[in-house]
Amino acid sequence: MFCLLIDPFQKSIEYIEGDINNLDWLYEKLDCETIDVLTLPHYGGNSLVVDDNGLLKPTGEQAYFKLGGGVLAGRALLVSTNIEGDFCEPSWNQADAWREVKWLPHDVGAAFAAQFQ
Repeated sequence: MFCLLIDPFQKSIEYIEGDINNLDWLYEKLDCETIDVLTLPHYGGNSLVVDDNGLLKPTGEQAYFKLGGGVLAGRALLVSTNIEGDFCEPSWNQADAWREVKWLPHDVGAAFAAQFQ
């Protein structure tokens, strides 16, 4: 199955394929040890799988973006969920994601993250 990898370090959004319901695969793709799932009800019913500790990491090691109203730190995977609660392919394509994702200057993201450290 595919999902969209949002990478603020590379400022890229790309399709990737893999076992999106495998926790170890998610950790590897996000380069993290814990995840959180953010529901995006106003964005096609999609969800973001994010590094749960992204805002807690040293700001010099992090990159930031916005989707909707929230500042997010590190890589994220855009997915959807099915009736059983499993991740499935997102309803958005790359063009949809590019319209909504805003890359943040490092100092802006770091200033936001500083309140959590």
